[in-house]
Amino acid sequence: MLLRKIRLAYIFELVLLAGGSLFLLYCFAFYRGVTCDEREHTYASFMFFRGFLPYRDFFEHHHPLLWFLSYPIVWFFHNSGYIWYVLRAVMLLVLAVDCVFISKICRLCSSDKLFPWVAVLLFLCSECVLHSGSEFRPDNLMLMFGVAGIYYWLCFIKYGWQAALNLSFLMFFLSFLALQKAIVLILPVAGVSLFFVSQGKVSWQAVGKAFILPVFFTICFVWFWYCEGALKVYFEQNFLFNLMQRFDFSVDIYNTPYCWCGVIGAVGILFFCRDVLFKVLAVLCLATYFLLQIVFYTPWLQYWLPIYPYFAIICAFWALKWQNIIVRFVILSAWLGWLSFFWVNKAPVIRSFMPMKHVVLLSSQILEIVDEDEFIIGNNDTLGGLRFEAMGYYWFERGYAALLNYRLFHRREWPDKEKVIKVRKPKIIAKSNQRVCLREDDFVFSYGSCYETENLFYQDFLDEHYYDQGFVYVRKN
Repeated sequence: MLLRKIRLAYIFELVLLAGGSLFLLYCFAFYRGVTCDEREHTYASFMFFRGFLPYRDFFEHHHPLLWFLSYPIVWFFHNSGYIWYVLRAVMLLVLAVDCVFISKICRLCSSDKLFPWVAVLLFLCSECVLHSGSEFRPDNLMLMFGVAGIYYWLCFIKYGWQAALNLSFLMFFLSFLALQKAIVLILPVAGVSLFFVSQGKVSWQAVGKAFILPVFFTICFVWFWYCEGALKVYFEQNFLFNLMQRFDFSVDIYNTPYCWCGVIGAVGILFFCRDVLFKVLAVLCLATYFLLQIVFYTPWLQYWLPIYPYFAIICAFWALKWQNIIVRFVILSAWLGWLSFFWVNKAPVIRSFMPMKHVVLLSSQILEIVDEDEFIIGNNDTLGGLRFEAMGYYWFERGYAALLNYRLFHRREWPDKEKVIKVRKPKIIAKSNQRVCLREDDFVFSYGSCYETENLFYQDFLDEHYYDQGFVYVRKN
C-alpha cells in the first residue's frame, strides 16, 4: 500500500514538473518583454527583407541563417507590433524540435520509457533554456541543428549507417551557419570521431563521404560573400572582432545544480557505466564544458545553452538509474524543492521586465506613424529596429560596435547625437537612458569605459519641435 502511494506521488510530481515547466515557458515567451539582443536580430532580419546584406551594407557580428529564414515572418508582420509574439512563437517551435531530438537520443541510449520524458522536462525547466530558448536569437537555431547532428552522429556510431553520418555533418554545418558558437558542439564530436578512426572503429572513407556536402556548401557560402565584396568584412566581424572582445568573468553557471550534477554525473558515467553511447555523451559533455569555460570564457548564462541537452540527459540518467521507486521519488522531490525555491526568488526579477503587451502596444503605435525610410532614434529598451534608419537598434548603442558600423557603412565618424537630432529631425526619438561607451583604439569591450546618461541638454529644442508621448518624442510635422 505504501509503495502504491509513493508511486502515485511520484507520478503527481512528474505532472507537476511538466506543468510548472510549461507555465514558466509561457511566462518567459509571452509575458517577459523583448530583450536587446532580440531587437538587434529583428533589425537585421528587416534589413535583409529590405534588400540589404549584413557585412556589406550594415554592421553585424553574427552568422546570417536566422535572418534569412525569418524573411517570410518579416514580410507578413513587419508593419505589426504583434511580430514580437510571432517571433517568440517560432522560437518555441524550434525549442520543441530540440525536445524531439533529445528524446530521440534518450531512446537511442536506453529502453526506459520514462527516460526521454524526464530528460526533456529537466531540459525545459532550466533557467538557461527558459531564458534564452524562448527568445528570438540565433543560439536557438544553432542548438536545434546541433542536437539533430548529435543524434544522427550517435545513430552512425551505434548502427554504422553512412546516411546518418552524412546527415549529421550537414546538420553541424547548418548549426555553424546559424552561429559561430556551434564550434563548441562540433569540436568535441570531431575529436571523438578522430579517436574512433584511430581505433579502426570508423573508416576514413565514411568520414570523407560525409564531408562532401558540407564542403560543397561551405565553398558556395564563401563564394557568395566574395562575389558580394564582403568576404573580408565577414571574416573580420564574425571572428577577429569577436575574439578581440574582453568580458568580465561570470559565475552564473555555478549557481545552478545543472552544472554540478551534469559535470559530476558525466564523470560518474565514465567510471561506473559500461554503455558506450552514455560514455560518449559524457565525454562530449565534459569537452563542451571545457570549451565554454576555458577557451571561450563565457560571460553570460545564455552562452551555456549548447551544454544543457547533455546536462539534462545525464541528470535524467542518474535520476532513473535506480529502479527503486522510493529512491526515484526522493531524488525528484529534492529537485522540485530546489526548483520551487529558485523560481520563487526569481519571480521579482521576471516581473521587473517591461511586459510583452506593452512592447507590442508601443511598437504598433510607432509603426502606424513611421514610414519604412524615416529616420528614428531608438534604444535597447523601448524601440526595436523595424525600420531602415534606426540609430541605436543595437544593444551596444553608442559603443565601439556602433562606431564601427558608422565608419564601415556610412563612411563617417560617429555623429554627435544632439547635432543629428537638430539637423535631421528624426520622426521618433526614444526616451530612456543611453549607454555611452568611451572609444578604445583596439575596440576592446569594457563596462568600465561605459556610463549612463539621461539628461537631455537640448530639451528646449525637443519641446519646440516634438510632442512628448511618454516613452518617445514624436515630431510635430
